[in-house]
Amino acid sequence: MNRKRIVEIEIDKRETFFISQPRFAARPACPLCAAEKMVRPEEAAFLLCVSQREIFRRIEATTIHFEETSDGAIYVCANSLKSEDLNALTVF
Repeated sequence: MNRKRIVEIEIDKRETFFISQPRFAARPACPLCAAEKMVRPEEAAFLLCVSQREIFRRIEATTIHFEETSDGAIYVCANSLKSEDLNALTVF
């Protein structure tokens, strides 16, 4: 008699990402909500699981806050990312 055994394995995977900021790299505060949590567009794209182009679309549509520095660097407000549509996103 052949018996088949069924084994069920359930895996729960959680990931935490930290974005380190060098001490010498000053980031501007958000001009709209004065939040000090600003991230680069590529970091925002990674956190939201979208492309950088999508981040720039949202910047152009003014759905997220951003600041452009005098040297042309763009920073995105982390608070506006959370309020955008990301209940599961936690930005520290």
